[in-house]
Amino acid sequence: MLVNGQRISSFTEIRDLPTEAILRVDILPEEVALKYGYRADQRVVNFVLRPRFRAIVAEGAVSVPTAGGRAVYDGSANALNIQRDTRLQVNVKASHTTPLKESERDILDNPDDQPYDVVGNVTASPFGAGEIDPALSAVAGRPLTVVGVPSSGLTLQDFAATPQRTTDESPYRTLAGEQSTASLNIVYTRPLGEGVGLTVNGVLENSQGESLLGLPDLSVTVPAGTPYSPFSQAVDVQRFAGLSPLTRSTDS
Repeated sequence: MLVNGQRISSFTEIRDLPTEAILRVDILPEEVALKYGYRADQRVVNFVLRPRFRAIVAEGAVSVPTAGGRAVYDGSANALNIQRDTRLQVNVKASHTTPLKESERDILDNPDDQPYDVVGNVTASPFGAGEIDPALSAVAGRPLTVVGVPSSGLTLQDFAATPQRTTDESPYRTLAGEQSTASLNIVYTRPLGEGVGLTVNGVLENSQGESLLGLPDLSVTVPAGTPYSPFSQAVDVQRFAGLSPLTRSTDS
């Protein structure tokens, strides 16, 4: 690709040119490629710009799904000034995409997961070993494998009367994380005489993202015989360590 018959430093030099600034596009024969240092089987495209042109262009766009979540906001601004073979262009782009959480779609929790909860649930130790305690099952009149931690009291009756607790974790996990990007592209071109030209092209890009990975969970084993447990055998307390979700952050 050429601009006004001169080689370009890279595609970023012309990618943001508005179409209004292009006077015409010449498709040159293959033998011209050798003159500009390309292979003989390559076709050369020459963009001829208007000799004088000045414009400031701004655009914005919003994309919103009908089911909620994952909205996209885009904006760009472009300033171009052409004075014959001298050209200055500044292009700014920014985009922000909101996160899509599991709670915004019909995502079901895995029923085979351990019964974590913010307050806590009690299971046999290790998890999946069967009923918590035969004495607790006798008080409840049925085998119990998961019971919630009672709000008060630590007797077998208190545990038998407390159903399993559940915390909906879907608001704390994302199917697609939040994403923000921004870029700045500056191009300055001017002739130096005798077929020599100067091109300065600076590009700055930044990208940031964050995903939610659910709540941090922990499992605490309470041994038998402690004053904090009425059970005759060791049990596990399954719980979430608060409502601050784990996050994955990227910045480049």
